[in-house]
Order: sequence, then structure tokens, then C-alpha cells
Amino acid sequence: MASHKLLNTLPAPAREKARAMQQWLHIDTTGWRHSESPSATLSLFQESIWSCQKVTITYAAKTRLISPLGLVVKGKTWYLVALNSEGEPRTFRLDRIEDAQTTQERFTRPPDFDLAAYWTESTSTFRERLPQYVVTVKVSPKGQAQMRLWSHATVLERSEPDEDGWVTMRVDFEGEENARFHVRGMGGNRILRREEYFGKSTITEATTSWERKDTAHV
Repeated sequence: MASHKLLNTLPAPAREKARAMQQWLHIDTTGWRHSESPSATLSLFQESIWSCQKVTITYAAKTRLISPLGLVVKGKTWYLVALNSEGEPRTFRLDRIEDAQTTQERFTRPPDFDLAAYWTESTSTFRERLPQYVVTVKVSPKGQAQMRLWSHATVLERSEPDEDGWVTMRVDFEGEENARFHVRGMGGNRILRREEYFGKSTITEATTSWERKDTAHV
């Protein structure tokens, strides 16, 4: 990775300090569905991470005593990774922390904790739990070019092109509105087979259009 190459160019003392900083701050440039500004408590957590001081927070209407381990920036949203009272790592979104107070109690940072590895694993689990909005579409060659610009969508299955270059796909979107925006934005470059979340009238209309397309090839 580029960051590893950069680290190797630093003098030994600076290199060790930079490696330590990687365990306190991780930057994830990919987005979720929207982003928010950093919380006003950001500086408090930066200091508590540096000094290994426990913090009392109010989160989801509950008061918790946590041991801050690191901060993650995803898009424009800040997250705090901290140990809960049972010593298990948890993720807290900074703009949802209602109150935060530094305590005088210190903690020992787990020597084997890897912030980037934890974040990768936890976000993978989060994505697996996202609701699925699967749409089956038949897409023209022009529509396939449009799809390369899509975000928050995964092609689950893809057929071989027919004689006109149209391809049938099953696409999983991150949310109904996202599916509506992308699929309907393709206009005549796609024909819907099934939209389980778009309403019965759309399903009927889509099936009729699909059958007309298939009949044209008979």
C-alpha cells in the first residue's frame, strides 16, 4: 500500500510514531448513504484517546462508560471506536453522542488492537445486514454503460447478451429510493421484470413491457 511505502521513507523515530497514529485514526473515504459534519466533541475524544482516559457518554438515551481507542472518518462522518464496560470494541457515531465527559480513570490500550482491521470487519458485517432491494432488469448496451456510473448497487446475476446486446441482470440496491432513482433514470434503456418494492401497478406494467420485448424476438 502507498501508506506503507511512505512510512518506510521516514526516519525510525518518526516511523514508529506514525505507526502509532494509524491505530488512533483511520480514514475511510467511501460513503454510506449520506454524510454529516463532525461532532463538537471531536477534540474531547482526540485527547482521551491520546491520554487513555475513560469517557462517560450518553448514547441512544443510555449512559455508558467507554475507553476510546480511535476515530474513523467515513466520507464526512466521524465515528468513535471504543471499548465498552465489558472490554468489547464498539462503534459510536459522533453526531449521535448526546453528551460526553472525560473521567480521571485511565485504561490500558489493548496492544494487539488494529483499528483499520476492526473497521474493515465491522463495516463488512454492517453491509451484510443492510436491507436488500433486488430488481431484475433487462438492460440495453447503452444502459449497461450507464450502470458503470452507479453507486450503492451490486449486480448479483448477469445473463449472456441477446442478439441485440440486451442483458438480463438481478441488481441489489442499498435502499428503495436508490433503486427508484437509478432504474427509472435509465428510461427506455431498461425493461423491468420485477420490482418487489415499487408497487403492484409498476409490476404489472413492467411485466407487460417485458413480454412485448420478448415477443419482438420470436
